[in-house]
Amino acid sequence: MKPIRHYARMTLECRTPLSIASGRADAHYDVQLVRDANGLPVLPGTSLVGVLRHAFAQAQGEDEADALFGYQKGDRGQPSALRASWGHIHDSHDTPVEGLLDAGRENDPLLREYLRQIEHPMMRNRVRLNERGAAADTGKFDRSIVPAGSRFSFELCLHGEHPENEHWNTLLALLARPDFRLGGNTRAGLGRLDIVRLHIDRYDLRQPADAARLRARPHRLDTPIQGGESQENLPSIPDTSSNHWQCVTLELRPSGYWRIGQGNQPTARDNDKTADLLPVTERRVIWTHGQGRLNPQSELLVPASALKGALRHRMAFHAACLARYHGHAMSSEDAIAKLFGQIKDSTNEGGAGNGRAGQLLLDDQYLPIHPNKHQMIMHNVIDRFTGGVREHLLFAEEMLWDTALKLTLHLPADLPDTVREAFKRSLDDLCEGRLALGGGGSRGHGFFTGTHSFEARA
Repeated sequence: MKPIRHYARMTLECRTPLSIASGRADAHYDVQLVRDANGLPVLPGTSLVGVLRHAFAQAQGEDEADALFGYQKGDRGQPSALRASWGHIHDSHDTPVEGLLDAGRENDPLLREYLRQIEHPMMRNRVRLNERGAAADTGKFDRSIVPAGSRFSFELCLHGEHPENEHWNTLLALLARPDFRLGGNTRAGLGRLDIVRLHIDRYDLRQPADAARLRARPHRLDTPIQGGESQENLPSIPDTSSNHWQCVTLELRPSGYWRIGQGNQPTARDNDKTADLLPVTERRVIWTHGQGRLNPQSELLVPASALKGALRHRMAFHAACLARYHGHAMSSEDAIAKLFGQIKDSTNEGGAGNGRAGQLLLDDQYLPIHPNKHQMIMHNVIDRFTGGVREHLLFAEEMLWDTALKLTLHLPADLPDTVREAFKRSLDDLCEGRLALGGGGSRGHGFFTGTHSFEARA
């Protein structure tokens, strides 16, 4: 028996919405969330360990990952030295909900919102566009999400031989990496988590006092722990992220009107009629003095998927130009797959095993609503023979203006030069008004000017 026990209890807050699928769908929604016996969203322990194992193998190698997380290869194998609990969601008093809800707690305002979303979930509508700007075949779908700002608590335990365990420090450092994300659509802005509280403790079972402390340690996540080291943020441990990721900051200011997505809540002031086309909005959980609530006021949403799609199409053009006219060896398809990933498709060359995850990380951005910066624009279609408005083709669109954006992206520091150059040229097009975001690009909407800055590569 390994005598050392390393424990960490963490509270994670969703910086962007979270979508861990249950694998089930119904007649209304394509993706449903994993929920516990109460019907509340939950983080499965398998999701946490799976993401940690993959990141640990990238940092330390497969052999070290097998030694820490266990393995099974034929008749050989060993159990994992790491145990992870499920992550339970917090109520409005910032306390994790473990076990069945009692009658009083069912009326908690934040939990009531989560339970209401079983029948009326918060959704992200997604569409994959082809080279003609239309929805690709089977490319229209939706995902249920847990709102940004939601908090979860879970616990990690590592069995070891030595009090100072490098693998334990590495595991904690992995939680601070930009690519530590859970659930689906993590390369389209979802699943970004921040540690807001962390409690670390260590027990040496060879010492009677430590053994007694471990026996007295509460195993329920909603019970405070006495002793140990409690912190509001991640401790000072070697950060492995700087060796692998480079941060890119985009600052954009619109040249005219713009609108991303299709919302259902009007935000413009003094309009007699609600516009037919609205900017997308979303609500977040906000925390004030230890109390959480779903913000009654929606905010403008700039989904990372909108930026990702525009950059991907433009980068395909620049990568093809570099390959054809500048003699770069990497084809445009390889360059796109290297940065944006590739779906598994048996019709592609290489068969069903050719899928890979994208390496570009983006986050959603939320903007406050300023009604005086929203404008209603009327559209109609004129009949070319009569000169009148065609039937059912008079509609209104609510657009934004003078609303600056600041976006953060992360990409691998060791990208091939061809991929990096094609991506940089795509950002240049965006910042110099040659690439539109959102709807109405053919009408002159969605163009920006601005700057982008790459931090120094490690």
